[in-house]
Amino acid sequence: PALASFSDVGRGELKCSTPVKNLIQETLVVGPATTIREVKKLLEDRPPMANVVIVDGKRPLGILMNYNLDRHLSTQFGLSLYSDRKVVKLMDRDPLVVEGDRPLEEVASLAMRRENRKIYDDILVTEGGAFFGTVSVQTMLDSMARVQVELAKGSNPLTGLAGNVAIEAEINRRSREGIPSSLIYVDLDNFKVYNDVYGFKSGDKAILLAAEVLRESVSHHGEPDDFIGHVGGDDFIIMCGQKQAEDICHLICQHFAASAPELYTAEDRARGFIVGRGRDGREGEFPLMSLSLGYLDCAFAHPFTMEELSGRVAEVKKYAKSRPGNSYVKDRRAPLGSVPSR
Repeated sequence: PALASFSDVGRGELKCSTPVKNLIQETLVVGPATTIREVKKLLEDRPPMANVVIVDGKRPLGILMNYNLDRHLSTQFGLSLYSDRKVVKLMDRDPLVVEGDRPLEEVASLAMRRENRKIYDDILVTEGGAFFGTVSVQTMLDSMARVQVELAKGSNPLTGLAGNVAIEAEINRRSREGIPSSLIYVDLDNFKVYNDVYGFKSGDKAILLAAEVLRESVSHHGEPDDFIGHVGGDDFIIMCGQKQAEDICHLICQHFAASAPELYTAEDRARGFIVGRGRDGREGEFPLMSLSLGYLDCAFAHPFTMEELSGRVAEVKKYAKSRPGNSYVKDRRAPLGSVPSR
């Protein structure tokens, strides 16, 4: 039977799900009592899409785009009529405002549904209702275009590693050519809590560190034909020769144990844990991030289904994650595909 999609094994899909707050830019902020004359001076020599955001304390009241200001002041009596008025007179009182954790693709969709005259105005981003920054439509479109280019290449946009389409193709190739291989499944422990406490940008750094550790370890012990894939989220897969698998796993654990503490503050490193909420919503103490590796041999002498592979991976990964710290576990059963499936 043909192999099914590998995407069932991991969590997460490749899409423009980056939180919009990751794209915020430097923003001019003024209070509601600021005069239009003062705003004009702030925006002088800035491009038409520059703007000021009007806030009352931390609450955003509106936005005034430079092109809109020029449109009002360039009329016959514009300067004399508006210069000494408060900025609230000309600001857009109903801008698009979103919370920072909204996915980029959702925000882009909302932005494109605005009325035509406001479709390219900046989006206001808040955190808990407090003003956090702005994001331009151009920045969003550029970011989404980059993601789509990476997806077209079959790569994960963050790490540049092969994504699910390429992973499935590689498994099929090894199956078709009957190449004995080890499949190493890599999972980042305590990542969710770290991501929640330290923020998305730090979370991205943790994922990038894990990817770099995998690259270095495979490069050191592996062969040119070895394969590294990013299933999604904090899950990775390596396909390599059976003789090198344990050495690769050992080096990955060693390197990550040495590097991961640098992702934390000195205080958290000294304590050896962070305080946060788990998947059950309960607050607790969580150890520093580590990697759990589960691996199994695949003979590829006989076809097997992705369900069989998924089942084996889930079992060995569960056992690996039950062990504290950076650890790896091998499935000691007969290699998958060494005998015909029942």
